[in-house]
Amino acid sequence: MFRRKFRRTDPNLPDNGTSSDHTSTTSSKSRFSLTKTLSKTPSAVDDGLHDPKGPLGLTLLHSPSDPQIDFIFVHGLGGGSRKTWSKSALLSHYWPREWLPKDPAFKNVRIHSYGYDSDYLKGKEDCLNIHHIGKSFLGEMSTSPYLVSSSRHIVAIGHSMGGLVIKKAYILAVQDSAYKALASRFVAIYFLATPHRGADSAKLLKNILRVAYDRAYVADLGRNSGAIQVINDEFRHFSANLELWSFYETQNMKLFSSPIVDPESAILGYREEKQMPMNADHRSICKFETQFDANYIILRNALASTVSNISTAVLEPDPKEKLDQIREIRKYLGVSEVFDDDYLTVKEARILESCHWISTKDAYIKWRDGDPGSDRLFWVKGKPATGKSVLAGYVIDHLLASGHDCCYFFFKHGDRSKSGLGACLRSLAFQMAISNTEARDAILEMQTDGVRLEHTDDRTLWRVLFLSGILRATTAHHYWVIDALDECSNASVLFNAMIPKIDESVPLRILITSRDTVDLEQRFSGLHHGLLQSLSISTSDTLPDLMLLIKNKIEALSVVATDDRVLLKEKILGKCKGSFLWTILVLKELQNCHSTKEINRVLEDVPRGMEPMYKRTLDLMSQSPHGKQLSKTILAWATCSLRPMTIRELNGALNLDIEDVFPNLEESIVALCGQLVVVDKFGKIQMVHETAREFLFTNNLDSEFAIEKRTAHTRMAQVCLRYLVGEEMKPPRTNRRRAASSTPTERADFAVYAYTAFSFHLSKADPLALDLRQLVDQFLKANVLTWIEAMANSQNLHQLLRTSKHLRIYLDACAVERSPLDSRARALRQWIADFPRIVAKFANALITCPSAIYSLIPPFCPTNSVIYNARSHGRRLTVAGPSSENWDDRLSCVNFRAGRPTAVCYGDDFLAVGLSNGSATLYHATSCQEYKVLSHGEAIRFIKFKSKTNLMATCGMRMTKVWDIKSGEVLHSFTSPQRPVDIEFDGEVLLVASEKNYLARWDLESNAAAKQEKPWGDSPEPSSTPLRRAPCAVAVSISHKMIAIAYSERPIALWDMEEDAYFGSCGKKLSSGETSTHIVVALAFNPNPNIGLLAVAYLDGDLALLDPFSDQQVECFRANCQTLAASPNGRLLAAGGADGIIHIYEFDTFKLIYRVRSSNSYIKQLSFTKDSLRIADIRGAQCTVWEPATLLRESLSDGSSGTTSASIVDTVFLEAKSRISAMLVHPPLEAIFCGRDDGAVILYCRKTAVSLCTLYSHDSPVRLLAWCQQRNTLLSVDAANRIFSYSIEKSPNQGWLVALVFQSQLKSEKAIVDILVGEAAGKFVVSTRESDHLFSMDGTHEEERTYQGMPRIRKWFSHPRLSGHMVCADNFQAYIYSWTDWSKVEPFSLSVDCHSAQLKSLTPYSLGQEQGILIELSEREGSAETSGLVMVDADSFPACDLNDSARPEELEKSQIVQPSGLEKDKDPMRSPSSLALSVGSAALAKRIAHVIGIADSGKLVFLDRSSWVCSCDLGEAALRAGHNTEPSTSEYSRHFFVPYDWFAGSRDIIGAIAQRDVVFARGCDVMIIKGGFEHSERVGVV
Repeated sequence: MFRRKFRRTDPNLPDNGTSSDHTSTTSSKSRFSLTKTLSKTPSAVDDGLHDPKGPLGLTLLHSPSDPQIDFIFVHGLGGGSRKTWSKSALLSHYWPREWLPKDPAFKNVRIHSYGYDSDYLKGKEDCLNIHHIGKSFLGEMSTSPYLVSSSRHIVAIGHSMGGLVIKKAYILAVQDSAYKALASRFVAIYFLATPHRGADSAKLLKNILRVAYDRAYVADLGRNSGAIQVINDEFRHFSANLELWSFYETQNMKLFSSPIVDPESAILGYREEKQMPMNADHRSICKFETQFDANYIILRNALASTVSNISTAVLEPDPKEKLDQIREIRKYLGVSEVFDDDYLTVKEARILESCHWISTKDAYIKWRDGDPGSDRLFWVKGKPATGKSVLAGYVIDHLLASGHDCCYFFFKHGDRSKSGLGACLRSLAFQMAISNTEARDAILEMQTDGVRLEHTDDRTLWRVLFLSGILRATTAHHYWVIDALDECSNASVLFNAMIPKIDESVPLRILITSRDTVDLEQRFSGLHHGLLQSLSISTSDTLPDLMLLIKNKIEALSVVATDDRVLLKEKILGKCKGSFLWTILVLKELQNCHSTKEINRVLEDVPRGMEPMYKRTLDLMSQSPHGKQLSKTILAWATCSLRPMTIRELNGALNLDIEDVFPNLEESIVALCGQLVVVDKFGKIQMVHETAREFLFTNNLDSEFAIEKRTAHTRMAQVCLRYLVGEEMKPPRTNRRRAASSTPTERADFAVYAYTAFSFHLSKADPLALDLRQLVDQFLKANVLTWIEAMANSQNLHQLLRTSKHLRIYLDACAVERSPLDSRARALRQWIADFPRIVAKFANALITCPSAIYSLIPPFCPTNSVIYNARSHGRRLTVAGPSSENWDDRLSCVNFRAGRPTAVCYGDDFLAVGLSNGSATLYHATSCQEYKVLSHGEAIRFIKFKSKTNLMATCGMRMTKVWDIKSGEVLHSFTSPQRPVDIEFDGEVLLVASEKNYLARWDLESNAAAKQEKPWGDSPEPSSTPLRRAPCAVAVSISHKMIAIAYSERPIALWDMEEDAYFGSCGKKLSSGETSTHIVVALAFNPNPNIGLLAVAYLDGDLALLDPFSDQQVECFRANCQTLAASPNGRLLAAGGADGIIHIYEFDTFKLIYRVRSSNSYIKQLSFTKDSLRIADIRGAQCTVWEPATLLRESLSDGSSGTTSASIVDTVFLEAKSRISAMLVHPPLEAIFCGRDDGAVILYCRKTAVSLCTLYSHDSPVRLLAWCQQRNTLLSVDAANRIFSYSIEKSPNQGWLVALVFQSQLKSEKAIVDILVGEAAGKFVVSTRESDHLFSMDGTHEEERTYQGMPRIRKWFSHPRLSGHMVCADNFQAYIYSWTDWSKVEPFSLSVDCHSAQLKSLTPYSLGQEQGILIELSEREGSAETSGLVMVDADSFPACDLNDSARPEELEKSQIVQPSGLEKDKDPMRSPSSLALSVGSAALAKRIAHVIGIADSGKLVFLDRSSWVCSCDLGEAALRAGHNTEPSTSEYSRHFFVPYDWFAGSRDIIGAIAQRDVVFARGCDVMIIKGGFEHSERVGVV
């Protein structure tokens, strides 16, 4: 059992009245239409107010969270602030308070009422009364706390005399300087039955006051009514900038023979005034029974238009900003620079005064002017060549000229860029963005939110871009004109997923033209009744236009006498059969005639109909003695090209195809193929009509010019590949990065077409063509990297995905005829796999540096990949270390040792993993690097991010907490409901579902106040006691306002969150037709509000797809899954099972598109990234992030034919090995020491990165390593503060000798974060945030220093000049200490602004003879990211009193560099003699993600935020400082790219410089990049 659920945009709006399978309509946010989308007003009870007349004075009725406009309602005499606007005493009839706030059109409108004493006029003169009431009204507005400090626009609405009060108040405000600011905020005034005329109004006033009072003295008021005329006269001078609306009554009230206020008096008569008659009397003009009342709709829509105009005026950006926005949207949507070429072409082709006939058709008028809910679709159908496209152009012109917003699209079968529905949708969205601010803002918001559209299929594009975006945001009427739908490659989506899903109240009307095909006739007839108007173009309709065409053309025929033109016109009309194309072709042929006889001969020879006409044209071409080969080739390229080619592109193709030169190709086309092929105004080759293309493709066409598709595509693929294997496409000779000077400045005009079309033609070519196969092999062996570079230069890397799909189709066709084990087939298969991987893993690197494909990317690819083996042996950059043999979909796998993962969730920017030990670890969503760890305090069951904010909620059995993820602070903490089963954010309210069958709620806007719990039920019968049975699965859907609850042995119950009522039940269907009551283990709603689907996993292994709102089963099969997750865009469903297998399906079809087999461990939870291209799972002790290339490839909609099977990835092990947690490079020993998080200390070879042996082990993760050169001793510190020291030596015979020196432990609850070794003194210092500790090299703890107050950042480093001393940097205060007795010798300041920055790291450096420290800064109390770099020269350190441990040469050097004026006894806090030097600009610092180290050459080496290893010269900074110049701009060198997944799962990047190599830790392995600095590209930054 069920009730139909109608989902709405605004939860406060009443229900809709229509729905459909799979999806339901959403309510309109239209401000121009309000029809059947609103339900009847419920019978509300009276609110209990004792004064139904309403309060006096200015009263606030409603205030939204973001008020932009103020409405003020003013009643007339005898009325009241509530009574005037209410049909009855019911609160539900008080429409300004009850209806407008719930209408999306007024979401930003604050609403007030103004009341005054209706008996105020008794015994008074009316002119004074109106004056005083107006003055009182003005005074209240000027002192209202809501209005006095606001700058919002004001719209005043007055009934009857209330309109005069508003006019008087406005006049007083304009005339008084004290109120001018308030007056300037008035933008519109609405007059409802207001008596503007005062001179002859005695009878009028008598009638009004009789209605109000029915007293005997009313008739006397007419004598003193001159003040009304005065008000009207004054108002005229001040109303020029106001929007004025006058509504007048047309019905008589009972007992009256005429309207109370007749139309002449109810209108001002101003030119800019809008006058609206109402089918109402004086009282009912402002009172309404329901929201469907026709009068209410008129008034409501007028108010909505005013709001829209104000909002548009306020939000409309300046022209430059708008232009920038349009450019950004064009790029975001992927729309061509020239999107209106087809419209301009048909506009140019249309003859003046033609096509007017359609504007007289009733069907057209009904479509154009009808209500939004009916006849929104107009289908104009006709035979080929009957002028449908030109007619579409006329409709566009007509609508635009009438001031309507009209968007258009012309489908072109022969143009792949114009034959797909996706291209149509993108173009329409772009045009709407140009003309409509709301549409523009909606698209920009999608872009800001990270919604990716570049690889979106048509259904998802419609849902995301229109249903959930533009159509919800826009409120103005829009018209779409779509031409030639029969030429659309996937029109079925339009009928199945688009037109039926548009809410009937959306103010969108669509005109479609097409040929009258059987398929389209069936699809249009299947649409909902009342949705469609249709029109068949008849010969009589187009006859006047044909006559105009013939008349215009015949007048240009000089050989035809004037008297003969009528007869000639009749002959042509008699044979054309209504075909414009036939007529044009005949007239074109007649233009080449030179005599009357020739004209008559042509008319006699030319056949009736297009096919005979085309056959005649081919016959004439066959008779031509010249140019046949060229004609055939032109026809082949024109009919089979991927898109219309330009003249220059076709010329280049013909040069390669028939190896000839054509200096005047356009003239040749006209002369040889002019009846079939044309060159349009943009220089593109087009078929004269789609029917011409179809004719040439006709089977058994008896002509030498007939086109056989496969043969043509084979030849065209060969031509494209000949170019791609030619000289222009050869890679650089050294196969290294192409130097800028050697990059071809101009390739052949044919190049762009060859790049993008070769694979398309290949997919349709003959697989048996041996020469074609040889060209493919040659291209993939020799020039494929150059092609990838070209695609990256054009920022069109998605072409690699298309090419992969096309190559797969070609390979499948070849496999039928050849062995799949053929070596060439194997290479082709490898490239098919590699292209998507290159895009997925290296897109950013290629866009940044396209030539990186030659030498910088292949070394980082799997060793078995074809891209890795395409490298040149002379390439200098190499990667040493364990490399993957094959591509891996697994981006990251983190093994948690402190607790088991219990919850996982992706947010906008982060991935959060909750653990059983109560911690929640945050990772960057893009790089998978660890960001922050939060402590919830108990095992976390659920995590949820609040979209577009920094808020995240964690939920455990006892507590629920809301965090600010940027600061890491707990904002709110609540007691969790009993056994929570789900968590969601609903706007500003946090919802937690309980196993006890209720929703706990907290309002985060109201200081996180607890709201009333919302219990749910499982039946329509009300129950006085709550349910006791526990659900086995619960899913809360905010987008559908619905809860699905599954109980054992019962169907799935649905609870309506808006109505707070039982909605119905659903479930999979048994063979008997009954609903299953099997146990449910998981539920998942589709998050898209326009896709009404529910996925259900059953304990018996079935996975069902349901339409819960109609209780229909869409799909059901055995899948054996226990966990479900939907992608944010609603396109995908991920299902995880106990066997460790993840399946990914298309949500609305359950088509399997991806499956990964992994370890046989139970998958607890799944979560998609916001772009739906990655998915994370938790199982066992691991969290794994997958990035299936299949999701990127399969989501690409390009209209290519062929099918691909689901991608199946087998991963044998998911064991996450222990990660390297500390690294120390030892160049003299050619060794690298690494500590791991399993406690092991491993020795690696410096040259090969091979693990040599395990030196020793800790029981806890190793955190720090330090080397004592004089003693050959390695110090290691673990997470338990244990300190181990081992001597390590390499023996020629016995290998590595390891001996324990000591084991010690710092007894502190705080972790050791730093270690410094003083070799000369034989001591070392370890630091926590709260204390420092001095040890001797035998492990004896000698001394401790503690620090009071908040934990601070301190860094210890050896004095660059004095080996017997060390320096402690306590933020930016530095202290010199003696190693001998750890005494403080000298304090000084590092001269860095400590107010806005804090210390992040310190790195000693050497620049020739100069030594110093490099200080890395971060924001104080802000982000930990690098904000600045500062160099401090050691020569500027203050001199100090040296003890006996200082060597003589150190003493001498110290005395030499002692700065003057800094004597110790003069200033206890000394500063270096020279200021700290900034390294580069602040913009450069913000590009640094991690400082790797300082090379021997004096260059700072760092990893930038795009994962490129870069360097900048510290010597340049010192030189600049010598000239006293501040760095406004900087330059640095970019060397090579490191894949993001190298650092996935780690909080800190572990890397080092080893001579000219760069060393990184990658999980449990050491990776050494050799020769990376050989590649250098200068990058400037301001």
